[in-house]
Amino acid sequence: VPSASAPSPGAPAGQSVWEHFNIHRRLNCYPGHGADTAGAEGLEVHGARCAAWCWSDSQCQGFVYMRSQQKCWFRRNIHFAQCELGQQGQESSQFDMYTKKL
Repeated sequence: VPSASAPSPGAPAGQSVWEHFNIHRRLNCYPGHGADTAGAEGLEVHGARCAAWCWSDSQCQGFVYMRSQQKCWFRRNIHFAQCELGQQGQESSQFDMYTKKL
């Protein structure tokens, strides 16, 4: 039986998977707006699981996470200047972009 402190799949032992990502609050990068898809699209998972899966996938350079619906989209070829910045008080503010630290 795995213990509650067992590392997430793909995360180095003894470290939080979040240590391997930079967060870009309210930034939504998607096809036509600064990023390409990289596999997973709209998965309903906890954010830490999304991060662990992205970390272990070589095609995933980062992911968008929608906090309000707990949805995850893998991204690659990310260009921040072309991404959509969410507006406070609107649904667009629920998206955050996470990128792998190199």
